[in-house]
Amino acid sequence: MVESAKLAIPVDHSLSIQPIKKLRLYILNSSSHKETDRPFPEPGMFAVNAEGKIHLIDVSNTPFNRSDLGEPLKIIECIKENDYSIRGTYE
Repeated sequence: MVESAKLAIPVDHSLSIQPIKKLRLYILNSSSHKETDRPFPEPGMFAVNAEGKIHLIDVSNTPFNRSDLGEPLKIIECIKENDYSIRGTYE
């Protein structure tokens, strides 16, 4: 996906359980040996602002509920243009 979309942003994959838990992603065990041989996370996307703080979180508990990458990019541009502060907390 990174290559085909020509993304110039960090994208993690093949994470072990500890980083997945730290990100608070939903973790599944494979329902079939055709999927994978280890636990894996459902999709998650995090946008970090210039101060290194998480400004946007998008976490799914299903494999087919993935954001269109164009939408978060529009939101990030809006945040930057309007100096929009972080709302709420994630604990």
